Amino acid sequence: MNHSVKKVNMGVILCRHCNALIDTVDTNRIATFYGVCNQPECRQQRSVTNASIRDVTEEE
Repeated sequence: MNHSVKKVNMGVILCRHCNALIDTVDTNRIATFYGVCNQPECRQQRSVTNASIRDVTEEE
């Protein structure tokens, strides 16, 4: 008798711009993390967001 147990990752990493699933993570509970996927549109939004944050912090 084979009693193998399949492990299920309960954490997910989603793209903050398009909500695409980037990866799953082994966690002890359900968790959602956000990152940026490799789609050109999402990478473009990331660079625009980072530039805006730098502009604000440099003005202070």
